Amino acid sequence: VSSTYKWKHKNLQKGELFGNQGYDILTHFTSCLGSRKQQLLPVRHYVCTPVCPVPDNLEPWRLPVEPLGITFPSYLSEQNVEKIRTLAQAEFCLLYGKTVQKILAENQSMGKLPEQFSEDKIFGLPLDLLIKKDNAFKRSVPRLAIPSLLGLMLKFISKNGLTTKDIFKTPGSSTKVEKLKEDIEANFYQSPNYEISNEYDAHDVAAALRDFIAELQKPLLTTPVIPFPPDFFSWEMEHKDFLKGLNYYFLMMTPEHRDSLQMILVVLHALT
Repeated sequence: VSSTYKWKHKNLQKGELFGNQGYDILTHFTSCLGSRKQQLLPVRHYVCTPVCPVPDNLEPWRLPVEPLGITFPSYLSEQNVEKIRTLAQAEFCLLYGKTVQKILAENQSMGKLPEQFSEDKIFGLPLDLLIKKDNAFKRSVPRLAIPSLLGLMLKFISKNGLTTKDIFKTPGSSTKVEKLKEDIEANFYQSPNYEISNEYDAHDVAAALRDFIAELQKPLLTTPVIPFPPDFFSWEMEHKDFLKGLNYYFLMMTPEHRDSLQMILVVLHALT
C-alpha cells in the first residue's frame, strides 16, 4: 500500500487503523490536487511504522496512452483471468525476486492466522463470503465482484458526500454509526429494497465504510500469494517500474478484492 511504511505482523484490535501520519500510496493516483486522505484503507493483522517521508515535491504521474487500448480483467473470462494472474505472479517475482522470497519465508515461519468470523454477521465477513451471501439473497452487483453493501455505501457517499469536506477525516456521530451498523446487520438481507435512511449523513456512512474495511477478515489489499500489502514500492523507483509492479500486484488480487478496491478508488477520485 504505502512505500513509506515497513509492515510488521501484529494482531490489531477491532477497527484499529493506520497511524495518524499514514499516507496511502493509492491516494496519489486518485488525488494529485494535494488532498491526501488519511486512514482510508485500514489493514487487519498488520501494523506499520514510518520508514521515510513522502516527498513534498512529488509530481502527478501521467500514464502513457496505449495505442491498442487497455484490456480490463472484467472484459475477460474467469479462466483467462486465472491465467493472467499466474503470469502476473511470475512477472512480479522476477521484478521483486529477493523481496518476494523473503516475505514468503516470513509467512511460513509465522504460520496461518486463524480465521475468526461469524457467518451470521455482515461486518467482519470476508468479501468472497459476502458475495456468496448476496447471490443467495439475489442481491449481487451486476458485472462486478463486490459485496452489495459496499456498493450501497459507496453509492450513498457519491450521492450525498462529494461536496462534503474531510469526509474520511471527520468522524461521524459514534452513536449514529453504531445504530447504522446494527440496522444493516438486522435488516440488510431481510429487506430486498433496503436503502440507507436519510437520518444518516455522509460522515456517518463514511465511518461505517471505514469500519467495514477495517473489520474485514482479510485486508482489502491482499493476494493469495502475498497475504498482506508488502513494502515493495519506493518513491525513488522509476515510474515505469513502479507502475508495472503495482499493476502486477493488482492483477494477482482475487476479483472481489480487486473490484472492491477499484470501486473505492472511483469514489475517491470523484471526491478529489
